[in-house]
Amino acid sequence: MSIRKVVKGWFTKKTENIYKGKMVFAFASEEGERFYTFPAEIHKPLNRFIKVNELLERMNAGVSGQELENILVVMESAIYDGLKDPKNSAKVASCVNLLRLRKGDVIHKDILLNLAAVLLIGENENQFIINQDYHQHKLDLFSDMVDKDGPHAFFLKSCIEPLLPLTNMSPNDLLLLWETNVARQRQLQVMLDNWI
Repeated sequence: MSIRKVVKGWFTKKTENIYKGKMVFAFASEEGERFYTFPAEIHKPLNRFIKVNELLERMNAGVSGQELENILVVMESAIYDGLKDPKNSAKVASCVNLLRLRKGDVIHKDILLNLAAVLLIGENENQFIINQDYHQHKLDLFSDMVDKDGPHAFFLKSCIEPLLPLTNMSPNDLLLLWETNVARQRQLQVMLDNWI
């Protein structure tokens, strides 16, 4: 066995021991699936830390990765088609304006649920690996929970540190803000679909 495998195995075992028995219970779904969060005094695993920072940057920008990609496709297409055509110039100007308006739009449903899915660890989930299939399962489950109980109840129950400020507003205010931003996301998608 190579020294690299021995060191990697030792490091993995040591890292696993840091979290063993220290995850904090957050809640159980209606189906009984239990979810845990990382204790405040322990650093998150690197892959989850990186993903959380990426999502927080997206939240600050006010657009998800797919929305940003769609906006860039529209802009790129308009540039390739030639900016001499006033329609293409208007598309680029609209996209730039749209990005500025969305900046700082902090209640982005998809980004917030992705943050929850990264930071809430299922009882049988490996906290060191973000499995895309299980991540999607959590997104679907959390989205259903928000639809049923409202965003305030979900974020209060989940106890996710970066999202706790959302629970400082009233359930009705958060729901109104949530629904307004979901409507904005739909409008953005319709506009981009018409342009792509």
